[in-house]
Amino acid sequence: MIRSLLLSLLFLSMICGCGKKGPPEPPELTAPSAVKGFMLIGEPDAVVVRWVAPETNASGEDLGDLAGFYVFRSPVTKGERAKFEKIADVTLAPDPAIREYIYRDTDVKGGVSYDYQVSSYNLDLVEGETEKTIRATFLGEATRIETF
Repeated sequence: MIRSLLLSLLFLSMICGCGKKGPPEPPELTAPSAVKGFMLIGEPDAVVVRWVAPETNASGEDLGDLAGFYVFRSPVTKGERAKFEKIADVTLAPDPAIREYIYRDTDVKGGVSYDYQVSSYNLDLVEGETEKTIRATFLGEATRIETF
């Protein structure tokens, strides 16, 4: 009697299991989609980076595990490839209604050009793709912006 009860419980636990049913997904499919509306704005003392949080992951499913964003910058040097460095880790706002984010980069020098990228990441720290690269030549409010 006890043996059949234990076998029944074992069988039941194998059927029920835990987690999501189906084959495992590679991390790149669960990565957040690229941010939207990525743009730069020149201010007298900073380059303002703006974007809108993605709503889906790379496979098109609702994104329920978005955790934050990375802002990358590379100074532009003629004849050299961009060397992007992470300059900010912006955490997700606690209010899900907040979709638009900004980062003020005040560590810029007049007359210098910088390339910027923004990516999002989920709770597992799987990083999504960047939407595009935008270049800013910092000149205060007259900063020149170019999209690539």
